[in-house]
Amino acid sequence: MSKGIRESLDLLIDRIEALTPKTDIHQGYIRVRDGAGLTQMIEQHYHTMRLFDMVPTSMPQDDGMLGISTRKRVSLALRVFYGTPQDSGYMERMAIEDTSQIIESLKQPEYNTNTTGIISLVVNPAQLQEITNELGEVRAHLLTIDFDLLYLEE
Repeated sequence: MSKGIRESLDLLIDRIEALTPKTDIHQGYIRVRDGAGLTQMIEQHYHTMRLFDMVPTSMPQDDGMLGISTRKRVSLALRVFYGTPQDSGYMERMAIEDTSQIIESLKQPEYNTNTTGIISLVVNPAQLQEITNELGEVRAHLLTIDFDLLYLEE
């Protein structure tokens, strides 16, 4: 059975897409930049909620205990875009709920290392930032959850 970064990322992405948000349940998580062709960058969308992508923040490196091995570590960022300008307090609370839900989903231990290659996942503190237009007005929010993925590449 094949395992590696493609299978690992596919599992994590499927988990995020399957989530039902606590607030505004009719606007679930929709993946952009799926590698299937040209797509608009996440920051270029307007009036949409919970678009997400997963981008590398570092390239894979060997993580083996005894030198060169098939065990790898890669740093990734899961970014969730909230592009519907609303009350900032509402958006911030929604992002807090979503962060908790996403972290729980990412860290679920049922990885099935034999098929995905995932060994573990270490989540770093999440950040919420404002995206402004040319006039400095807030037009969206971007939630970023950085994490390290340890996996086997075979």
